[in-house]
Amino acid sequence: MYSLLFTSALPGEIKVVKSMLKTLDNKIKIEFLSTWIWSYKTILNLAKYLSENKYDFLVNIWICGYLKEKSLFQVARISNIHNWKELLIPIPFKFLSLDSIACSENIVYDKKNLQDENYVDMESYWFELVCDDFKIPRIILKVPYDEIWSTETKEFDKDKLDKLLKQIDYNKLIEEIVKFLEKHKKDKIDFSKYFEHYKLTFSEKLIFEKMYYKYVSLVWENFDKFFEENKTLSKKEFLEELGVI
Repeated sequence: MYSLLFTSALPGEIKVVKSMLKTLDNKIKIEFLSTWIWSYKTILNLAKYLSENKYDFLVNIWICGYLKEKSLFQVARISNIHNWKELLIPIPFKFLSLDSIACSENIVYDKKNLQDENYVDMESYWFELVCDDFKIPRIILKVPYDEIWSTETKEFDKDKLDKLLKQIDYNKLIEEIVKFLEKHKKDKIDFSKYFEHYKLTFSEKLIFEKMYYKYVSLVWENFDKFFEENKTLSKKEFLEELGVI
């Protein structure tokens, strides 16, 4: 039985998602977590919960602010609005149209703060950091709700949000997650030939495995082909080449 965790900021939104998922296959165990609003709340609550509970896949669904192109989307890149560092999100499968988002520690009222980004939220950057640290497959889905610098940002319409959340095809989402997990389960990876070729140390093996999954998630190519084309490189050169992907 696969174990999935759906996270959102507030209990109200989790309630809507839960109601949409209640008729699913009983071979799938689905649990729900409210991390609450604010970046540091997300970090503390999610990290604590994942340290005590194990899951095969995580789904984060929550609202974001927007400037234009108001439609549901899947996050592929996140920019930290305070230092403009970027995170590329592994894409286990394409469920919605892919887009980037800015992440802020504070509510954004001025569109000038976003530079070239169309969307902004307060937790996706931190959600991704925690999930990456725990090495859990995940997907971040965003519901554009508030128009930046308008009165929408200062008002909350629960009925409007519930309607937007119900636009997600949850059955298809679960099907895609299970398909991904089944494929991943069947593809048992033997790292020994890579480890032996480069005589990797214990710490280097951990780094290599993390880089391997990053490569597979972002590039979607046969890793053996990449390895054969680059195995004449030194260990340092190969790891650097792998880390650039």
